[in-house]
Amino acid sequence: MSIEIQPELYKIPDYLSDISVKKSQKIIIDLSANENALGPSPMAVSAFVESTQTLSRYPDGECRQLRLALANKHILDPNQIACGAGSDELISLITRAFVKPGDEVLFPEFGFIMYKLHALKQFAIPIEAPSYNLNPDIDTLLSHITKKTKLIFIANPNNPTGSYLPKNKIKILLEKIPKHIPLVIDSAYSELIRFDDYSDSMEFTQQHSNLIILKTFSKIYALAALRVGWCYGSHTLIDLIHRVRGPYNVSTPAQQAAIAALKDDEHTELSYQHNKKWLAELNSSLINLGLRVTASVGNFILLKLKDEKQADHLYSFLLNQGILVRPLKNYNLNNYLRITVGLEKENLSFIETMKTYVCALKDKPSSAHSHTTD
Repeated sequence: MSIEIQPELYKIPDYLSDISVKKSQKIIIDLSANENALGPSPMAVSAFVESTQTLSRYPDGECRQLRLALANKHILDPNQIACGAGSDELISLITRAFVKPGDEVLFPEFGFIMYKLHALKQFAIPIEAPSYNLNPDIDTLLSHITKKTKLIFIANPNNPTGSYLPKNKIKILLEKIPKHIPLVIDSAYSELIRFDDYSDSMEFTQQHSNLIILKTFSKIYALAALRVGWCYGSHTLIDLIHRVRGPYNVSTPAQQAAIAALKDDEHTELSYQHNKKWLAELNSSLINLGLRVTASVGNFILLKLKDEKQADHLYSFLLNQGILVRPLKNYNLNNYLRITVGLEKENLSFIETMKTYVCALKDKPSSAHSHTTD
């Protein structure tokens, strides 16, 4: 007798299905995953190493020290914080806490794909509200709210587009969303943006009890391998998230490294300044080559090619040179590639490789201008 399989599971795509790397290919420069090129704080590394002395012990299941450190850093109530194994686990926990099979989970088109994946894992219906010029539209999002809508996600800034919603639009959204629907604002890249019109939306949590702010230690703090994330919201919402999480979901090394990372403001500032400098350099270099890039505020750029064929060709060309970038077919951005800001030498190598690519296109009469976009 064969095992009975739930057919809905086959609707869940592979998160990395759009990356094709053969085992025989040697990757010299990995610019595919939006990681912090400078790596973690030395203080965080030391705390990680020291914590290995207690690997036989279970971690603090409530992340008390980490929640207290976060509360002190951001002037928050530690009892309104929940921690998880990366923001990915928290997206899963939030979906499990508030969504039943058949419910709708709403998010903007081109939003972080894990919103869709976790909705499908909960046998819910993911609803993508159309975006315009790769930017979420508040009115369109609101118009897609139905009686079945039980959860809304917005990444701000957004991955993979690099766009952001100013705080005045977030305020309007919060005022118009029905109070019984939780709104999750995923601020994974918030530490990389310092504009007067931007906010991570933490300021709105006291006025809006249906708001959850999602954060991660994977980006500015460069602890991606340790999987540490956290969220902040009302006592009621956070209590429900705690009820569905596992008892020891964040390891001791992860907790201790995260606490140490919060203390190292100097390294955090170095990471911010490095990203600011090279995000601008990569943008200007590609534009000078006649290529089209979006105005990203994350730690990556979004490169627009003429069509899917050219995007595939450039992806393969870079891969053959040992440079891995991210295709975005699972976002239906078939003619785009996402490139993460790397170390200085990696960025310079990428720029030189792109110059070679564009020159090769110019040498072909039939493709003389195919590298440009309208």
